[in-house]
Amino acid sequence: MIASLLAVALAGVPARAAAGPNDAQPYGILLLAYDVDVAWRKELGSLAKALKGHAVEIVTSAGDRVSVQRAVDRLTAQRVGKIIAVPIETMSDAPWLEQARFLFGVSEQSAPDRPDPPTGDLADRPLKILRAKDKPTLNLPTSAKRLTCARPLILAPALDKSDLLADILADRAKTAAKDPAREGLVLIGIAPRSDAALKDWLTSANGVASKIGARAGFREAIALGVREGVRSDQQDKDRQSLRAAVRGLIRKGRVVVVPLSPQAERTHEMFKRSLGGFFAYRWNGQGIRGDRRLTDWIKASAEQGALGAKR
Repeated sequence: MIASLLAVALAGVPARAAAGPNDAQPYGILLLAYDVDVAWRKELGSLAKALKGHAVEIVTSAGDRVSVQRAVDRLTAQRVGKIIAVPIETMSDAPWLEQARFLFGVSEQSAPDRPDPPTGDLADRPLKILRAKDKPTLNLPTSAKRLTCARPLILAPALDKSDLLADILADRAKTAAKDPAREGLVLIGIAPRSDAALKDWLTSANGVASKIGARAGFREAIALGVREGVRSDQQDKDRQSLRAAVRGLIRKGRVVVVPLSPQAERTHEMFKRSLGGFFAYRWNGQGIRGDRRLTDWIKASAEQGALGAKR
């Protein structure tokens, strides 16, 4: 049932060695996550335990090549025929997932999550550090490397490629609502740092919000992004846009807020900082966590990846 819901398109790194008769398992599962807090780490452990019959490894900093490579090596040592990486991420446009696509050979270029360059305003210019005498500095190579593995590596799609994401978050939103038909829904997620990437992310996220709003019966539904580590003018623009959007919904009636990103607690803290004042809304902080359907989705994603579906 879950498999039929997955609009799956998978891509893998060409195998250097085909699965052989001595492989202990046809495939192992690599759970990819990013910026994991205590609650999310516990949830990932529970998901891994539920994937019985397969070798499973978890990476909690999936944008880091070294961490991912070590997990790949551990799975290879367990003699799996293939390694299926399943990103536990709600949005395909998530910044860290762009970098993961490069590591797995899906994207041609590395895509680090960086803010836009300074605009020329004084507030955005870095202060010059005065030194008595400059010392030689070591310039390390910046070229990124892809993962290496003697088995096929396959990267599965994120949750937004499946109807399951809308189903889960619609259920979360309804539990926080009193009368959805008279209420507004906000999905809040951690967005990319560059303005161009933010625009694409918002387009995708609002598409998800529309599905959830329709399924849960809300008056209207929107997606908003929060960012850290950006320029001062980007921060100001983000805050103004976010406050105006939330204020506009509140004027029309009650508002429910649900985390779009898996990092629910961090997302909520960033959201409250951006609001910078009292805004009345109902919060459901579970997001995708704790939903039993997530295990079925992981199993279906891994199975389809093992069968060699193509992007």
